[in-house]
Amino acid sequence: SYDQPGRHSTWEFAERVAKQGARMLPAHQVTLGLPFYGRHVSTGDWKSYEDLVQAHAPLAPGTDEAGGYYFNGPDLIMRKTRLARELGLGGVMIWEVGQDCRQNAVTHGKDTHAVTCPQGEQSALLAALARELGPRDSDGGDEGGRAPPRDEL
Repeated sequence: SYDQPGRHSTWEFAERVAKQGARMLPAHQVTLGLPFYGRHVSTGDWKSYEDLVQAHAPLAPGTDEAGGYYFNGPDLIMRKTRLARELGLGGVMIWEVGQDCRQNAVTHGKDTHAVTCPQGEQSALLAALARELGPRDSDGGDEGGRAPPRDEL
């Protein structure tokens, strides 16, 4: 549901392909792709979401275009995740999770990679996906103690 010319991963395209996939296959065998990058609407060049959010901060969570690049911001990621859940899809697929911004510094050996989400959790796409899925307890159930459904995203 991404890599189309121009605005490559719109809500309208995602809704159309998710519903089409769910009609053609058992819904639990379909995943909805979520891009963690943006494409330039004229040239098709791409940049990671991390690079885009840093270059154009602050971005409102509902922003999906900046500097000529179209991407999925946190609000659209949440909306698409909700769609996958409502259609009973097998889940969502992220390309590529390493292109999200970092909410926390990460240290590997002597190297520390700095925080890159200018607005913390509000900027992060993976955090938006988690917010849409809702809180889980330590056993993987929801706040009411219910186990997650087998087809949980």
